[in-house]
Amino acid sequence: MQYEMNNLFTKILDETKVSKADFHTTQDIPLSLLQNPYTMLDLPISLPDPKISKMSLEEALDLREAIKEWEDEFVKLADLSTILKLIFDSDTKDWENDFLNDLELGVVVYAQKVDGLNPAIYHYSSKEHELVPIGNLESLNMNEIVLQSEFGNAPVILIFTGKLGATIHHYGSSGLRRLLIRGGMAADRAWLASISLGYVGSLFAGILPKSLYTTVKIDGYQLTSLFAYSFGVPLSELSIK
Repeated sequence: MQYEMNNLFTKILDETKVSKADFHTTQDIPLSLLQNPYTMLDLPISLPDPKISKMSLEEALDLREAIKEWEDEFVKLADLSTILKLIFDSDTKDWENDFLNDLELGVVVYAQKVDGLNPAIYHYSSKEHELVPIGNLESLNMNEIVLQSEFGNAPVILIFTGKLGATIHHYGSSGLRRLLIRGGMAADRAWLASISLGYVGSLFAGILPKSLYTTVKIDGYQLTSLFAYSFGVPLSELSIK
C-alpha cells in the first residue's frame, strides 16, 4: 500500500485501531492483568498545575535533535508536570476505548535531578496528577541498568509501560502492535513537550528488564516496558531557551 508522507502517520494510526467487532475476545479482562504491581513507598506527591508553552509545534519540530549530554542542573517540577499531563491528555483522546477498558499507558519516572523531588523512582498517577514513590535510586548504578550507558546520568528518564497481558486478552496478538504505537506516540510527545519548555533529550530503549522487575515489579507481561525518553537542561552552548 502506498502512503503519502503527509498522511502516513494518520493512516498507520487508523489501521491500528479496531472496532468492537474485531476484538479477539468479548470476555472480561481478568482483574489480575489490570492490577497495579507497584508498592507505594511513601505518600504521593501532588504535581503543580501544567504550564502553557509559547513555542509552536513547528518550532519544536525544527529544534528536535537527539542529545545525550546535559548540564548538571535540576529539571523544574512544574515542567515535568506539564510533560506528563500533555502525554496522558493526548493518549486519552486518541485511545479512548482503551481507557474505558482500564488499558491506560503507564509512566515510570526515574527522577535523578528534579527540583522539589527526592531522587527516586516514581509512578505517575494520571487520574490524580501525582507522583507515587515506588523505588529507590540509592542502591542503583544507573550506568549499569540502562540499555545504553550514555543515558545513565540523565536528570529524568521516562519509561512508558503498557498492560501487555490485558491488551492481548482484549485485542488478540494485534494488541502488542497497538501498545508499541501508543508508547512511541507518548515518547515523541514527551520529546516535543520538553523541547518547548527549553530542555533537550533523546528517545532510547530504556532500562534492563531484570532491573525493572527487581526494583518496580515490571515483569514484561502484566506490565511491559515499551519505550523510554531521557531529558534535561541543555549544555550552555546548546541552550534553546
